[in-house]
Amino acid sequence: MGFIIIGIVLSIVILFLNEHFEHGKPNSSLVGICPIIIILGLVAGLILPAGGYKPIQEVKTTELQALTDQTISTGNGSVFYVSINASNAYTFYTQIESQFAGENSKAYASRTISGDNVTVVEEENCKTPRITEYVQEAYSTFWSFAIERKITSYVFYVPKGTIAHEISLGQ
Repeated sequence: MGFIIIGIVLSIVILFLNEHFEHGKPNSSLVGICPIIIILGLVAGLILPAGGYKPIQEVKTTELQALTDQTISTGNGSVFYVSINASNAYTFYTQIESQFAGENSKAYASRTISGDNVTVVEEENCKTPRITEYVQEAYSTFWSFAIERKITSYVFYVPKGTIAHEISLGQ
């Protein structure tokens, strides 16, 4: 809200000063800046998390049946440049209820998560591997509404010894 008000007031001040100091000959470049200032004020007032973030909240914990990690590479480019990105992707299975599973069978759903918001934690006393989803939302303040500003993090809790710590390179 504050950014929006500042954008509007700043535009009005620029228009007022432009009209009075140019003696009836308004400068078109200054007049053209005013809509840009108003748009920037609106965007900042609606989106920026100016008030910071609320404490992190646990949203959901799901027991894992299987977990694998792999590297996913993506690329794009043109005649002048090529960009290649690689990130870890974690695929896991969770047990679900399904109309296709019979009395003596189980159904599983597969889900893949990738990105910088994934952490794997080895726990000494972990009995059941699980994934926990955490969300941290931005405060809505006088300065900003912070619409849909959330930080989502995924944490895999796995038993100690699950992750390979020693690697050897091929000869």
